[in-house]
Amino acid sequence: MKIVQGTLFSTLILSTLSLGGCAMAKSGVLTFEKHNIKLKCFDASDLKIGYGNYRTHGLNNREYTPNHQRDICPSKKSNDDTKFLSGGMGYYRAFEGPLRIQWHALDDSIIDTTVDLDEIFPGKIIPNKEDPNRIYWPIPTSRLPFIVIEVNDRTLSIYSDADISIVPEDGNVSNRASHRNRTLMFSKIY
Repeated sequence: MKIVQGTLFSTLILSTLSLGGCAMAKSGVLTFEKHNIKLKCFDASDLKIGYGNYRTHGLNNREYTPNHQRDICPSKKSNDDTKFLSGGMGYYRAFEGPLRIQWHALDDSIIDTTVDLDEIFPGKIIPNKEDPNRIYWPIPTSRLPFIVIEVNDRTLSIYSDADISIVPEDGNVSNRASHRNRTLMFSKIY
């Protein structure tokens, strides 16, 4: 398993939404308690995952047969990484067990791999570039953090995507903002 250094980018979004219990603070460090999973598919098809003891989820849940019509996902666009994440696959405790990922590459090769989120996110730390003194620690994330599973043809990438609650410079917690922190944690070509 190859872990790559990530790239962070942050977007300012005004927020008053609160989701308690999705992140924990340990000595000024944010850690996953619960998370959501988002699947993104580009130049591939039939993406599905199995996570811990949960049943298989996917972008389409049909069984593969050699003669089935593939719904190939479109190519990745330059703005796909900055789009707001909504939906997802549900609430999971961090971390539920092995994450099995299966998909068909553009050439119809079947790729089947398993990753360990505890290895990808050592200490269950939510990566971010925020000043710990500005994080609103009672509710440190404005929504449940996402783990984004992205396949792009033969490449698997796993990102952390968390909106960190920030107290404004004036200290008025009722006007807190949310900074998006997206970090590439894992990438491998199969």
